[in-house]
Amino acid sequence: MKICFVSDYLPFYHKFWGGAEQATSRFQDLFNQKGHQTIILFKKPQKQVSENSATLQYFAIPVLEDYLPKRIAHSVGQIKANLFPLDLFSYVSSYKALKQANPDILHLHNFQSLSFSLVLAAKRLHIPIVYSIYDYWCLCPLGTLVNCEKKACRKFHGSYCAKCIKCFAFQDLSELNVSFLSFWLIFRKKIFDFFLKRMDAFVVLSKSSSDILCEYGINKEKIFAIPLFLSKDIDDPIANQVSNEKDSILYVGWIHPRKGLHVLLEAMPKVLEEIADAKLYVIGENVDDGYMNKIKEIIRKNELDDKVFLLGKRNFQEVKEFFQKTAVVVIPEQWENMSPVILGESMYFGKAIVASKIGGIPEFVTDGENGLLAIPTDPSDFAKKIIKVLKDRRLMQEMGDNARKTAKCLFSEETKYRRLLNLYQSLVNTP
Repeated sequence: MKICFVSDYLPFYHKFWGGAEQATSRFQDLFNQKGHQTIILFKKPQKQVSENSATLQYFAIPVLEDYLPKRIAHSVGQIKANLFPLDLFSYVSSYKALKQANPDILHLHNFQSLSFSLVLAAKRLHIPIVYSIYDYWCLCPLGTLVNCEKKACRKFHGSYCAKCIKCFAFQDLSELNVSFLSFWLIFRKKIFDFFLKRMDAFVVLSKSSSDILCEYGINKEKIFAIPLFLSKDIDDPIANQVSNEKDSILYVGWIHPRKGLHVLLEAMPKVLEEIADAKLYVIGENVDDGYMNKIKEIIRKNELDDKVFLLGKRNFQEVKEFFQKTAVVVIPEQWENMSPVILGESMYFGKAIVASKIGGIPEFVTDGENGLLAIPTDPSDFAKKIIKVLKDRRLMQEMGDNARKTAKCLFSEETKYRRLLNLYQSLVNTP
């Protein structure tokens, strides 16, 4: 079978990439290993891509922003991604690429910049489309289903939703931009629904996400819940186990409000009252300068400079080393995340986990058995759970062992491959 994967960015070839991009790369690598021919459509890379296999093709797709001054390009990209997801440059190039490659299936991942133009191109060529959803961009202007009051929101998007306008106004935007975006919100739902109706199947990472799509109005028969892919560089953690660095805490993720690092930092003073030697390692890329300033202010205000180590983005080999030496991994998500990649990796490495009770996370973490769940916005609850784990080494070991067992069952590569292949084949064989 010939499969075309689509992603704005790819690991190592672009500056910004995260769990969704890792998953895309893993999809491609897995199907390539299984003998299928794979194609990847993505934005212009920042480094040369080498095609190291006769069964692999890359197509760099230009977008409108590539031809604009940097300052204007950012604004246009935001408008395109949030309100009017069409791009003539992307359409022309993706149509040519798809016509040349002639894939059996098109599998979309994160593609806000490449836009829904790819859907038009694929439909013109009669190629079935699978859409993997990693956030709620297609249902919510902010992509989170959490409003500016930090509460779960099911208003989705549309002109009827004053909350959407309020959320935009809450962002760091000029009054003119807020007015313009508010005007276009009238059309957002109709535009997005036009394209969503043309998807042949949706892949989500949890039942929670499946339920949300059903609530929005997407046909349940089109939705397939398939757990996330782990990094292709992951290996058997048992062979590489080293002693824990006592009382150490690990956070891995974007430095962004929705990831909740501020909640963890606000929990640290309470943790230190009970465990004076506790320390926190933070691994992740800064994608929001304003939020990073807030993070640094929390550290300064609480005198955490010698307890919190901001390490920036690290390669996966380095992340594995921190998995092995730290005592507990904390995942303080603030939005309805389907299932963060770091959760699966932490479980696979047999780590004790303290995570937000939100989105799809409770489907993988059973409180008290293979991890602890905390109230997402409550630093005190996070502190209490972290202290509980750090003070009870037996509980830490038990939860880690149970987490590894869960991960090996839920994230079986062969099971996911078979389910995806069956999905692809069913769409290709549909008249």
